[in-house]
Amino acid sequence: MLKEHLLKGGSVNQRLISHENKLENHDSRLLSLEKQVDFFVKANLPPSEGILNAKSWWSGYEFAAQLVRSAKEEIVIIDPYADDTVLSLIAKKAEGVKAFVYSARINRTMNEEAARLNRQFPTVELRNMRDVHDRFIIVDSTIYHVGASIRDLGNKLTAFSVLNAITKEQLLEILK
Repeated sequence: MLKEHLLKGGSVNQRLISHENKLENHDSRLLSLEKQVDFFVKANLPPSEGILNAKSWWSGYEFAAQLVRSAKEEIVIIDPYADDTVLSLIAKKAEGVKAFVYSARINRTMNEEAARLNRQFPTVELRNMRDVHDRFIIVDSTIYHVGASIRDLGNKLTAFSVLNAITKEQLLEILK
């Protein structure tokens, strides 16, 4: 009887079925873990588009802060109405990240605040610009087009989105 069982491959079949079940179980667990990792990676990335409702002051501030914190090399804020309050956001950048603020409102106070910030968190550079209406936040090479002034995000209904129609280099060249 045992001889017949072995000749028909019963023992081998049982082992093969057992291994296949284990492999299916491992595949299922691996897929579950991949989904969890994807969730956490996506949760830490800034959204590529969205709406900030009126009176959502914290959401607006947190969105801008998340963009600043996500920069690995460079953060550029282009906002004709940017003032020294924007420097509080810039202070959230990681060490070694360069920061540039383009504004039509750079004054003595803003220069003093930037100098103070640079003593502790270099490198922040202020640049004057004119003839720009829209607002942009550039995180490394990703350009965000923002409907409201960075300092006022969340005051009124506004939208933001990633702008793919132009490169960072092209946009910065236009500002010169």
